[in-house]
Amino acid sequence: MLTIHFRCFHLALVLVVWLSLNAQQTHAATLALNSEPGHLSLSSQFDLLEDKSASLQIRDILQAGEHAGFKPLKGNLNASYSKSVFWLRLQLQRSDVNVPRHWLLEMTPVMLDDIRLYVPAADGTLEEHRAGDRLPFSALEIQHHYPSFSIHLPDTAPHTVYLRIASTSAIFLRADLWTPIRFAERSNLLSNMMGAYYGIMLAMIVYNLLLTTSYRDRSMLYYLLLSTATLIAGMTVNGHMGMYIAPDWPWLVDILPGLIQPLITLFVSLFIGNFLHLSEKMPRIYVVFRLIQAFCLFAILLILLGLNRYIAPA
Repeated sequence: MLTIHFRCFHLALVLVVWLSLNAQQTHAATLALNSEPGHLSLSSQFDLLEDKSASLQIRDILQAGEHAGFKPLKGNLNASYSKSVFWLRLQLQRSDVNVPRHWLLEMTPVMLDDIRLYVPAADGTLEEHRAGDRLPFSALEIQHHYPSFSIHLPDTAPHTVYLRIASTSAIFLRADLWTPIRFAERSNLLSNMMGAYYGIMLAMIVYNLLLTTSYRDRSMLYYLLLSTATLIAGMTVNGHMGMYIAPDWPWLVDILPGLIQPLITLFVSLFIGNFLHLSEKMPRIYVVFRLIQAFCLFAILLILLGLNRYIAPA
């Protein structure tokens, strides 16, 4: 009996020590970089600081140091709609001299308004890099369809980088580190796949356009509009709208993510209602569809007025 009590006491003591050590952890561990596989997911690798006042600057963060209030982030940043500014801290270290010095930080989604990367140097200088859909695509340092930054690690000492995230859209961030070779290989593969998808969608749109002009059927017109909106949605989500269609129109790239969902819903309801002749066969269901269409038009109007932050969470 005494042995059992001693073992229970020993297990409880171990548990208390373990909990105490974890409670004292104030930052994520330094991420060791290796040559293989050339790609690292940064999920659960960041430290997070939420600046609810949106007034902190990078100099304030650096001066505060460990007292800035960073806490380990579990998973990816997911803050929905928020007026706060979010700071992410990442500590990197090359495991040996054979590991590449040059890495690429790729982030998704493309809807974030303002993304800034700060890289403090040993001599006290500070590099600042910017991305986000409020900048013209032609002004980006790395003209990639996803927001991307170049990170240079000159030695094998630990290096700390900071990300500042602010947006009027839903705030979600997933980030990956790539070596240049793996980044190029993956980008080429993804571009080929997306090119095939866009080609198929364009062929469908042209075919539907021919049907619409031939049959003069309103339901075909709505289906044509739906196909076009679906293509625009794909290009918007993947960053190709700013890359190919509107590189110098950041206002359009910024507003499209909010417009796409009500537009697609509107065209779907118009197509179904007209194709099935709901006004004649199911008048009560048709009233519901008309209410959905009215709501979509109202939502589109509010988004055009810059009120997406207030209606999107609903």
